Amino acid sequence: MSALLKSHSFLSPLRVLLIEDSPIDAHLIRSILRSTSFQLTTVDRLSEGLAVLRSSAIDVVLLDLNLPDSSGSETLQRILEQTSGIAIVVLTGNDDEHTALDAVALGAQDYLIKGSANGETIVRSIRYAYERSRADEDRRRSEERFRALVENSSDGIALIDAEGNVHYSSPAVSRILGYSLDEIIGRNVFTLVHPDDAMEARRRLALTLTDPASLVDTPDLRYRHTDGTWRYLEILRRNRLDDPAVGAIVINFRDVTDRRNALETADRLRQRYELILNSIGEGVHGFNMHGNMTFQNAASAAMLGWDPEDIIGNPAHQMIHHSRADGSPYDQEECPIHATMRDGIVRQVSDDVFWRKDGTYFRVEYVAAPKIDSRGEMRGVVVAFRDITKQLEMQRQVDQAIRVSSLGRVAASVAHEFNNVLLSIQPFAEILQRQTGGDVNLQKASRHILNGVKRGRAVSQQILRFTSPALPGFEVVNLGEWLRDFSEEAQLTLRDRTLDFGPAEPLIVSADPQQLSQVMLNLVTNARDASPAGSAVTISAVRADTVPYLRERLETPDQFAAILVRDQGAGIDAAVLDRIFEPLFTTKRNGGTGLGLAVVQQIVAEHGGEVIVESAAGAGATFYIAIPLEQAPFTCPEKGGETITV
Repeated sequence: MSALLKSHSFLSPLRVLLIEDSPIDAHLIRSILRSTSFQLTTVDRLSEGLAVLRSSAIDVVLLDLNLPDSSGSETLQRILEQTSGIAIVVLTGNDDEHTALDAVALGAQDYLIKGSANGETIVRSIRYAYERSRADEDRRRSEERFRALVENSSDGIALIDAEGNVHYSSPAVSRILGYSLDEIIGRNVFTLVHPDDAMEARRRLALTLTDPASLVDTPDLRYRHTDGTWRYLEILRRNRLDDPAVGAIVINFRDVTDRRNALETADRLRQRYELILNSIGEGVHGFNMHGNMTFQNAASAAMLGWDPEDIIGNPAHQMIHHSRADGSPYDQEECPIHATMRDGIVRQVSDDVFWRKDGTYFRVEYVAAPKIDSRGEMRGVVVAFRDITKQLEMQRQVDQAIRVSSLGRVAASVAHEFNNVLLSIQPFAEILQRQTGGDVNLQKASRHILNGVKRGRAVSQQILRFTSPALPGFEVVNLGEWLRDFSEEAQLTLRDRTLDFGPAEPLIVSADPQQLSQVMLNLVTNARDASPAGSAVTISAVRADTVPYLRERLETPDQFAAILVRDQGAGIDAAVLDRIFEPLFTTKRNGGTGLGLAVVQQIVAEHGGEVIVESAAGAGATFYIAIPLEQAPFTCPEKGGETITV
C-alpha cells in the first residue's frame, strides 16, 4: 500500500456514498460503518446518488443494482458514466455469477452479496476498493504521461518481435520516414533497410536476442522513406521480450541524415584542406593563443624535421625560433609571431631563421596572420613560411657575378697594361744581368728584378685566365681513377703535411681533367697553408647523396658526384666565408693573389657544378666540388672490361 493511500486511510475519513432503497439494509450498513472513520452519505435512488456525485467529493460508492429508478447493469453503467476514478463496490441481493462478472468487467472494484457479506467484509472491501481505484488512477496518469512523452517526442519509439515485425510505433515515424501508423504497424523492419545495410542490421538484431541485458547501438544505417529517398537512422535496441509488461524489443530511433551529411561535408572539406596544405611547397603551421603548435603541413614537417607527434601541443618558439642566426637567444617577447598573437596584426618577415630538430637552422621568410573563428574572435596564429637559403645564395652569386664582371673588365685592362710594363722591364734586366761581370751585388739585384717580372707576369696571366677563361675540353672521366692518379701530385704539393686518401668511388662524369687538376691543386694548396705542420689533408670522391651536408644543399643530390678536400686548420670565420670566392679577396699573409678560389668556382660552374663549403671556426674546412654524374656506358676494369651503364 502506498504512503499516499495510508495517509488518506488513517488521517482523513473516506467519503462513502451508499445508494440503497431498502431502509433495513441501509440501516444495517450505517450500523456497521458507524464505528469506522468513514464519512457516510445515504440516498435511496440512483438519480439522487448522481446528484451527490455531481456536487460532492466521494471516494467510494456502495451500490445496489436494483433501485426504483434503475436496475441491473444499467445502474452500474450510469454511475460509471458520471464518475471517473471513483471506487465502486456493488452490494446487491442478486447472487448471480454472470452478473457479478459483468459488473467487475464494467469497472466495479468488488461485488458483495447481501446476507453473505458481514461487517468486516464490507469494511475491508471498501478500503481495498479505494486503494485499487487510486492505484488504477495513478497507473492511468502514468500511462497518459508516458503516451504524451512518446507521442510528442522527436525521436521514434517502436516495439518489434524477434523477427523484426513492428507491433507498436510512436507517431514520430511519420515525420522521420513518412509512414502512417497503419502502414508501419505489422510491417517487418527489414523491408525498409537498404540492401547494402541489411546484413549489418540483422547482425545487430541477433546480438540483441543473444544478449538481453545489453543496450545495442547500431551504426547509422539507411532506411527507405516513403518519398523513395534513403534516410540514415541512429538506433538503440533493448531486449524486453521476457518482460511480461513489454514482451517486445524496444527500439529508439532518430533521423541523423542531416547530421551525417554535415559531417561528411566537413570531412570532405577537411580532406581538401589537408590536401591543399600538404600539396603546397610552403610550410604552414598554426599556434594557439598559448603559443603551442596546433598543426603543421607536410612541407613544414620536411623542412623542420619534427614529426607531428613530437611537436604538436608543444611551445613552438622554444623548439623552432629560440635563437638568432648568430646563436644569440631570441626572446619570445621580441618574436613577430607572438606579437601577432597579442595584437592580431598581420606581419611579414623577409629574412629570419627557423631551427631544425637536428640543431641546424635555415633562413626563412614568413607571414604571421591571426586565426579568426566564426564569432570574430582570435584563436591563434597561422604562419606560412618558405626556405630562402638557396634564394639568398643565388642572390649572393648574382651579386658576386655582377661585381666580378665589373671587376673583370677593369682587371683585364690593368693586367694587359701591367704585362706590357713588365715586358718593357724584362729585356733591360736581362742586359743588366749579362753586364754585371763579377759584381755579386749587381747579379743579385738583376736576379730579383727578373724573378719579380716573372711573378708579375704569372699574376697577369692568372687575371687574364679569370677574365677570359678557356672553355673546358669535356671527356668522360672516372673520378675514382682520376683522383688516384692526382694523389701523387697532391702529395708533392703538401710538403710536410700528410695525405689521407679516402674512398674513391668509380663515379662517371663529363669533365676537363686538366681543369680539374687546376681546381684540386688550388684547393690542396689552400688546405696545406691552412693546416698545421704534420697534420693530414683528406681527399675523396663519393656520391653527393651519401653526404648529409650535401643532401640538404643540393636540389637533386642523387645526380651529383662530389670530390672533397678537408683540412685540419682553424676553420673559416662566418664573416669571411661569405667573401672567399670574391676575386682579389685573400686572408693569406704571404701575399696570395685572391684569385685561386674565384677561378675554382668559375671552372666548376662551367662544368655545371657547385662549390660548397662546410666550415666553422676551430673545426677545419671541407670544400666539396659537386659535378653532375654522367649517365653513359663505360668500361669498368674491376669487372674485366665489362661495359656497364651508370
